[in-house]
Amino acid sequence: MKKTILLVLAAALLLLSGCRAVKPVPLDPPGERTWTPADYTTTFGDADPWEGFNRSMFAVNEFGMLYVVRPIGWIYGSILPRPVIKGINNVSENLTFPAKLFACLLQAKWHGAGVETLRFLTNSTIGIAGIFDPADHYFDLFPYDEDFGQVFETWGIGSGYTLILPLCSATNVRDTVGAIFDAALDIKMYLPYGASTFANVNRLVNGYRPFVRLTKANADPYEVYKEYSLLNRQLRQRDWPRMMRIAGAKMKKNPPAIESDPAVTRPPGIDGRIIVLRNYRPEGAYPDTVRITMFGPQSDDTSFWTQLSLWNTDFTEKAHEMEVAALRPDAKPLDYYFWHSPDPAKRNSAPLAIILPGVGAHHTSVSAVALAEVLNYQGYAVIVLPSVFSFSYYLSMLDAPLPGYTPRDAESLRQTIKRILADLAGNASEKKRFTPESVNLVGLSLGALDALHIAAAEERKNTLKVDRYVAINPPVDLVYALEQFDKASRVMKGTPRDEIEIPLSEAFGKAMGASARRAPFREPPAVRPGLGLDEYPVNNEFDYRTGLSEKQAAYLASMTFRYTIRDVMMVACRDNRLPFASALSYGWSNRTNFYRDVDRIPIRSYMTDYLLSSLRKPDGNAFTVEELRAATGLRAVEATLRNNEKVRVLHTLDDFLVSDTDRRFLDSALGKRITWFTHGSHLGNLYYGHLHQVLLNELGK
Repeated sequence: MKKTILLVLAAALLLLSGCRAVKPVPLDPPGERTWTPADYTTTFGDADPWEGFNRSMFAVNEFGMLYVVRPIGWIYGSILPRPVIKGINNVSENLTFPAKLFACLLQAKWHGAGVETLRFLTNSTIGIAGIFDPADHYFDLFPYDEDFGQVFETWGIGSGYTLILPLCSATNVRDTVGAIFDAALDIKMYLPYGASTFANVNRLVNGYRPFVRLTKANADPYEVYKEYSLLNRQLRQRDWPRMMRIAGAKMKKNPPAIESDPAVTRPPGIDGRIIVLRNYRPEGAYPDTVRITMFGPQSDDTSFWTQLSLWNTDFTEKAHEMEVAALRPDAKPLDYYFWHSPDPAKRNSAPLAIILPGVGAHHTSVSAVALAEVLNYQGYAVIVLPSVFSFSYYLSMLDAPLPGYTPRDAESLRQTIKRILADLAGNASEKKRFTPESVNLVGLSLGALDALHIAAAEERKNTLKVDRYVAINPPVDLVYALEQFDKASRVMKGTPRDEIEIPLSEAFGKAMGASARRAPFREPPAVRPGLGLDEYPVNNEFDYRTGLSEKQAAYLASMTFRYTIRDVMMVACRDNRLPFASALSYGWSNRTNFYRDVDRIPIRSYMTDYLLSSLRKPDGNAFTVEELRAATGLRAVEATLRNNEKVRVLHTLDDFLVSDTDRRFLDSALGKRITWFTHGSHLGNLYYGHLHQVLLNELGK
């Protein structure tokens, strides 16, 4: 009876939600919209008039994950190993069959209804009551993953307003009502002994790490969660996850053939060492850049125990999340990752590698952690810091209106590293003090640019005693690099509404699919004695191509920087750190207009307008754009590049953030201390073992 009343109320709410799907922000004139994240969200997403309430509920979820799910998961995951928990998940998923079946039938997805029926019968019998999933692993019967929220959308019912509730994955009124119908048809709801609660605990424990990464790595995790949920809903409505699994199964059965590598000619003015990355299968400068999403830790999610377990051996879980006192007055400490060397004899004295990640990256960045894994397994102790352009570093360590002025950013990083090394060394009486036998700075992208400016500062005063600086894909001219991001952000400009949803949702789907795949590293040449640096084994069992078009990948690349600017400007406006009046209107419970306006700031204008307006020379005069360009790039430290034997650079011949003139400058300045790779664009070759081997060689390992 109670469930009948619940369903009647749900139906009434659903009808109401379909009448209230309004958009609070007027659309830009046709032809003008560049399809920023705010454009996309306000056009295809849900109005958010209850934003204050929703943010409060999201905070409740965050509190629950940290202080309820985490301790429960620590106990639960330390008792039950990963295979048991996976089996429980499989049983739980198998028992949702009635809801999925009706969801398929009510959308006239007859094939889906047949597949779900076969899956249920197969897994309930051969899979021993659903503990195993032979339908997936042996018969390629991949789930349709339908629900009543999708049913109502197919029927033309509007999504209504954004609605966040505790422990509910739905993010709007329609899908929340759909979840009630899903629950009513879930067999677990009718089983004794709290079967449904047990299944939900299982789900939350498995989702802990992604949720914590989201909340730590973003200044406004609520907004990112809302936008991710919108994209995920669109992809599920189009059966995108299932199509990607089918494509992956086909690739596994029929690995891509080894193709002949495109001919590479030495560019004019490039005399340094060039290494050909065999079998790279380049797709273009932008799609190749997106391949960085496939560079992740190889040992994560391989442990016999779950992430929250006391016994978990994932590489990320081996990290000590430490903190260093803030450089800004009254700011909270800065968090960073630290791994001891795996060599017990050198636990307190191993060579240390400090990784400075790319623009906006947090210390939990997957690519930075993957690089830490590569170095740690070679005996290094490793530190991963947040990017100086991340909101967390900006909050704690950068005592300036805005990040982006490289000399100041590099000096701030230098002082931060100095404090960290002093903290690790500790007092002479401490038995666990860490005193590295060498200090090595490894920078990626913007972190590489900062590392080279730190090298110049260390020449004037040797504070950190760095033994080697290795910069991977540093931009030479920061203003030029931002202009390229700007150009990429406009590739979809003027595309009509009815022509933009599919290509953009596909772009995000392909990128999310690429990041979800565990891309194996190419085998380093060192593991096969006798092979030189220009010859190494080829792994043809994994296709690293993203399938993105040049336009789709360009848009995604620009959005990476766009979200970084969002975070920084949000913190700057919230904390009143801008030294001038800003037209940006910030409010805790209503940020729709704020993000719309921030997204309309041209990426180049962040430096040439906002940052420039906040800077003054020692004599009090303002900088010109050309003076800012000269001070923030690598030409400002040309003498260091030419003369400092500790400096090494790894770069690509097709990095879209570096002009041909800049490439020739780097080659001339560094000579034998620069290595060029033929493919990878901007950091899109980090998964190559060949690059790892060159990196280790340059570090002297």
